[in-house]
Amino acid sequence: MLLSRTLPQMLGFGIYFAHSIKHTEGETRQGRAGGGIICAKIRMGRVQEIDKTGIALVRNTDARHANYDTIYYKQDDEKRDEFCIKSSDQILEWVIVIEEAWDPKVRSYGLDTELRVWL
Repeated sequence: MLLSRTLPQMLGFGIYFAHSIKHTEGETRQGRAGGGIICAKIRMGRVQEIDKTGIALVRNTDARHANYDTIYYKQDDEKRDEFCIKSSDQILEWVIVIEEAWDPKVRSYGLDTELRVWL
């Protein structure tokens, strides 16, 4: 995964995740017909927790990378919390979820069945 480096970056440069799938669904569908969701297990490492008063300290910079692996933005509504990690090395496991209702290629590509690998 690539780091977000295009301005503006509210929590600084890095890879962004939302804490809530419901909040993420709104982001993936914003301005388009649909989208996918990446569900990931993240190694948070050293975390700097901020609220809205701390955004100015981290916006559009990677200066905090020397001391922190993750910036965690705690919002008034915890379902809207989000965080930004500094490196793709922090992603331990991931899976992409695509709902057929939002992408008609799911069935034609055979993505509507579970992949099973037998060792």
